[in-house]
Amino acid sequence: MPAWFAIARRLHNLPTWARYAIATLLVLIVTFLMRYTVVHDAPGYHFIFFVPPVILSSLFLAQGSGIWAVLLSTAVIKAFLLAPVFTLEFARGEDFWTLVLFLGTGLVTALSGEALHKAFFQLADANSKLTAAYDRIAASEREKEILLHDLTHRFKNDLANLTAILRLQARDVADPSARTELIAASERVHVMGRVHQRLARFGQGSMVDMREFLTDLCEDLRIGMIGSRPIALQAEVEAGQFPFAQAITIGLIVNELVTNAVKYAFPDGRPGTITVDFTRSGQGFCLTVVDDGVGQSASAPGSTGLGQRLIQSMARQLGGGYEAQSHDGGRRCTIYFPATAGGRPRKVVNAG
Repeated sequence: MPAWFAIARRLHNLPTWARYAIATLLVLIVTFLMRYTVVHDAPGYHFIFFVPPVILSSLFLAQGSGIWAVLLSTAVIKAFLLAPVFTLEFARGEDFWTLVLFLGTGLVTALSGEALHKAFFQLADANSKLTAAYDRIAASEREKEILLHDLTHRFKNDLANLTAILRLQARDVADPSARTELIAASERVHVMGRVHQRLARFGQGSMVDMREFLTDLCEDLRIGMIGSRPIALQAEVEAGQFPFAQAITIGLIVNELVTNAVKYAFPDGRPGTITVDFTRSGQGFCLTVVDDGVGQSASAPGSTGLGQRLIQSMARQLGGGYEAQSHDGGRRCTIYFPATAGGRPRKVVNAG
């Protein structure tokens, strides 16, 4: 807060009698000191020296202080500066009209100054309330952010515990098929935790940058699943903003499709490429995961088809459909869904 405003605020909060007392001192002491310092006792009207107290009283004191300063100044001028002194008579007619002009101009100045004073402090009070409201909102947002971070951390720990329980349970199951399903379930729970962790920084009420999210997710998959295998994972994603819940579903689909391709499309150390492509298509969006592997993901040995059913279910959540095509040169999985959930991609393609 500026020093002058702090002074103005203190003067604004003074009782009425104190304001009138200060206005009186300004007129009686400051004016005469200024006049004596500048012109000494030289003859003349010198009404200009009474203007500063009027302006200061109306702007900083208000509540009639400026009007009081005008009336007091008029009385002082007549009593001390216009002959004959200490009477209501005027030696010259122009003295009377000069004093009337000063009185009228002073009253207009005082009323204008007090109106400005009132408007200024009303604006200052409104700004203070707005600042206080903003501070409360900012504090609430910080609290929500802390709570969301804590919730995300707890959720991540719960998913990690569930993953560990499923893997421990899988060790004690004798049936190979059941063991495989438990391990697959534990991997999917782990993936869900990874997707939530990746999205946590966006906030559940915010929009998610899909290019950044999917590119980073593919990088996580490349590091976590491919490692040193001779498989390239590329991401070609149009930049755009999508709702948090929709981004989760898209991320889980990408994870499932890429995981299947890594597991089944490149057996025995076979090299290859997996491409994740996300673009606008007509009135909707098209997500495609293509690999140039053996083309046997749909009929992988020991597979129960649960992953395919999950993908179909998540595609329906997006209001779209799922299609998979296998051939000797690989496999193409395509999900198309309408633009009804708020996605707004821009035509910017980033090859990962």
